[in-house]
Amino acid sequence: MSFTCCISFLSCKEEKEAKEDVAVVHVTGVSLDKKNVALEPDSTVQLTATVAPENASSKEVTWHSTAENFASVNSQTGLVTAKAEGTALVVVATVDGRFTDTCAVTIIHIDVPVTGVSLDTSAVTLVPGDTLRLTATVTPKNADISGVTWRSTANACATVSLAGRVTAIAAGTASVIVTSVNGGFTDTCTVTVVQPATGVSLDVKAVALKPQATVQLTAAVRPENADFPDVTWHSANTTVANVNDKGLVTAIANGTAAIVVTTVDGSFTDTCTVTVADIAISVTGVSLDTNTVTLDPEATIQLTATVTPENADVREVTWHSTGEIVAAVSQTGFVTAMTPGTTSIVVTTSDGRLTDTCTVTVLYKLIADLNPAPLTYDMLPDPTPPNGAYWEHGNSFKLWEHKEGYGHGVKIVIVGESFSREDNSNDGLYETWCKKMASRLLNNDIVKNFRSYIDVYVAVAESPVSRINATTPGFFGTTTKIGTNFGKANTFTVQASPELSGFLNRSFILIANGMMGGWANFGYPAGNAGSAWWSTDMGSESGNDISTYWMMHEFMGHGFASLADEYPGAMNTYDFAWQRDGMVCNVSSANDLTKVPWKRFIGREGYEEVGAYGVCYDSRSCDPVWRPERHSIMVDDSQGHYYNAQSRWLIYKHIYDCSKFLDNRSGSSDTAKPKKYEPGEENGLFEAFLELDELYNVK
Repeated sequence: MSFTCCISFLSCKEEKEAKEDVAVVHVTGVSLDKKNVALEPDSTVQLTATVAPENASSKEVTWHSTAENFASVNSQTGLVTAKAEGTALVVVATVDGRFTDTCAVTIIHIDVPVTGVSLDTSAVTLVPGDTLRLTATVTPKNADISGVTWRSTANACATVSLAGRVTAIAAGTASVIVTSVNGGFTDTCTVTVVQPATGVSLDVKAVALKPQATVQLTAAVRPENADFPDVTWHSANTTVANVNDKGLVTAIANGTAAIVVTTVDGSFTDTCTVTVADIAISVTGVSLDTNTVTLDPEATIQLTATVTPENADVREVTWHSTGEIVAAVSQTGFVTAMTPGTTSIVVTTSDGRLTDTCTVTVLYKLIADLNPAPLTYDMLPDPTPPNGAYWEHGNSFKLWEHKEGYGHGVKIVIVGESFSREDNSNDGLYETWCKKMASRLLNNDIVKNFRSYIDVYVAVAESPVSRINATTPGFFGTTTKIGTNFGKANTFTVQASPELSGFLNRSFILIANGMMGGWANFGYPAGNAGSAWWSTDMGSESGNDISTYWMMHEFMGHGFASLADEYPGAMNTYDFAWQRDGMVCNVSSANDLTKVPWKRFIGREGYEEVGAYGVCYDSRSCDPVWRPERHSIMVDDSQGHYYNAQSRWLIYKHIYDCSKFLDNRSGSSDTAKPKKYEPGEENGLFEAFLELDELYNVK
């Protein structure tokens, strides 16, 4: 028993000694690797705690945040997570001794810009009235400013609301564009709006056919701008009538069949009832492809008549014009404009005498070649006498020819007086002066713009002697006393140039070989007038331009346009009844601006100078003649040889009448009068003149 107790005592002692040999090392402190840290929301940071001493028996620590709503910390690992803007202290504590350290955590906001925007669809097809909500996604999701704007490039086609709702309006294509408020990034959806068919109708609802006859049906899909206008055809009774895929119906046998047209889009239908029988089919109507047309003179147009029904037994038509002088029509419906005015072109069916009408208006139109280059006499043709070296008495030749398509040609004939046989030699005195006079005429400030309408002829007359003298008169009776037989000269021009016979649009110029004054004769028919002017002496190459002045005053003024001298106090010289026949319309017996021949100019822009002016010679008391402007070549030659507005108009009108109305005058060339205009009829021509006059008015 004593032995056992001794052993137990020894064991306890050894255990105590062993424990005293292992010493406990207590914690003396703790420190963090970071004392301050700034984080963005949703970011993290790992904190590391160092326990001192390094050999501490227990290094266990705990973690906590003083503001979990701003920053949290994993209690075991020290991983800090930022939550929202603010500050928090993250505290680490040792289990042994409760030593602590802290890290100040600041959560700050960093701006997040937009990097892009995208739509949930890039293309869509709608019909009018449809709507569609587009969704835009802004990236990144946490972008600070995620707003967008919307717009349509074609609101008439499709609109878009502030919320991205697209509404289709009408057929077409629009781009709906979304744009980020921040950064201006865009994306696009192409919106195609198609117009669906809403119905269909046939041009014929019922038709009667004979067996084997055909009729073409035409389907009109509504609306006209339907995107899918295709149709299909079928016959409900193919033993009576068939129809092909173009709507052509063919009768087979007696009976009745319904021909049905169906739209591919929407399956809308219409029906034509076809009755097949051995019957006569009469015309029920006729229509023209147009019922009004406006043409320039000499223009053409083809009219087309449609007889209904298409399968009528007799489909022939006839054509006629109610005013052939305005416009003519062939029996194929081909219309040719003739002269200004209005007429009706009537088509009539042979079966039933049914009609339709097209109103044709022919405009007043005269084309001008504005400001062409000057012509010199050596630029004109060099004719050769037909029989040797001399131009024989009664011969003629042409120095200028009107251009094709420019009317009938305004005929002007140059006739020489007191030129001998020697003067009439090839390239002799007469030929030279004819070319000079023709070039001066064609360079006239009005005529030069209408050269394309002019024909200039030369008639060769042989006088007993060269140059006018007191004892031996020229061929037409001219002497130094200035006298000639204009009737004889007029007759001679026609005999020399037979192509002029019967025409009323010819005027002639009489060139007198010698020093003498110029004068003119005008009368019936207007335009058949002559002028004699200063010629081989007063129009020499010395620089004296008096021949040009007399050509403009005597020939173009008096002889061609039947203008009067505008001399003050000369009223008793004129028979104002002549104005009814288109003469002396550049003067007036009264200054009533509502009645003067030039009243249409009054108040017009650009014609402010036009009024009524009259002065007596030497301040004597008289009844003056009234003229439209203070100066004109018809009253003096001190203002650069110009025509006033009324004179230009009358010259223009005479060129027009002569080139357009050859077939509108009747009677002989000696007694006929010029074309008469109905009240208001020439207004169109006057307006055309004003347009041209604005361009080439030389004043």
